[in-house]
Amino acid sequence: MKTQPTRSSTVPSAPRDPVQLNLRTAPMSAISEDLEDQAQAYWEGFYGKQRLQSPPSQFAAFVATEFKHHPLFVDIGCGNGRDSLFFSYLGHDVIGIDKSASAVDFCNSQMISSGDKLSAFVNCDIGELELNHPLFNAAKDRKKLIYSRFFLHAIQEYKEDELFEFIVQLCQNSEDIVALEFRTQEDEHNPKEAKAHFRRYIAPRDLQIKLENKFMFKVHYQVQGYGLAKFGSEDAHVCRMILSRNN
Repeated sequence: MKTQPTRSSTVPSAPRDPVQLNLRTAPMSAISEDLEDQAQAYWEGFYGKQRLQSPPSQFAAFVATEFKHHPLFVDIGCGNGRDSLFFSYLGHDVIGIDKSASAVDFCNSQMISSGDKLSAFVNCDIGELELNHPLFNAAKDRKKLIYSRFFLHAIQEYKEDELFEFIVQLCQNSEDIVALEFRTQEDEHNPKEAKAHFRRYIAPRDLQIKLENKFMFKVHYQVQGYGLAKFGSEDAHVCRMILSRNN
């Protein structure tokens, strides 16, 4: 597997009919509710100001190059769709998932038709994901790449476990791949472009141990450092992991 990310660019977009699902709402603990509300308010405001589509991330370009033969991409925490729409433009079927209604509305406005390919954007929280929903039930047996960039460090740790519990259920095809990128502990005191909001800083080794022992994943590729996720004047210290289920 190549280890150097490549850069790519999006193609012009045009609107098409949106696909949006309303799923059940899961209760949250009183301790976590305030943090959840603050984070939700931040991201709704952030994506509510979105007017132009952003180019894909460096990680998206890397993943698209390495896994071009995976027909379905599931982007968990898709945000403004910069990566999920990019995957769709390349000809993949895409399911994008985000809790922010503003983000999903923007993604829906940017979707384009590409032959028989379809992008579907789901507005829900991680705790609301249900494998028996027709969209996910149809996806579980397909060869897919489950993608999550800059999402793990934006959720609380119990949500992280909910995320991987869902991914385990979704990974029913032996060729399924999981691609993660997240901020590490080395990034905690580095300057940030965005204003302060909820972030965790993750120890890659601790996460790897949990993924291998608790969720039975196998790590095929891991790299961490600077230069992988530059944004304006910010150069975040991040970790990338490529995983599969260790069946």
